[in-house]
Amino acid sequence: KISRIFSLYYWIFINYDQERKLHDAQEAIKKRVIMVSDKIEYIIMLVKLFARHYGLTFLQAYHYVSRYGGIEYAERHYNVLHTLTFDDQVEGLATYCHRKGGELL
Repeated sequence: KISRIFSLYYWIFINYDQERKLHDAQEAIKKRVIMVSDKIEYIIMLVKLFARHYGLTFLQAYHYVSRYGGIEYAERHYNVLHTLTFDDQVEGLATYCHRKGGELL
């Protein structure tokens, strides 16, 4: 009888632990999805600002920035870039693209 009770407690403990781990994993995934969507929205906004600054259409600016690695630059440095002024963000993106062969500065 004790072994049945022990088995029951063990089963409850294991299931609780697995449920907790599953819940933690789901929460981590939700945070990651929110973080990725924040970055996507930020990069779209940055390309729009770049386009406005240089008198380009959004599509022209996107192709230019993408061609010279600016999308990866913005994604990689998101944590710092989004804390800067809009002018500094555009200037940083333009400088990076210029160093990679772009002609706008």
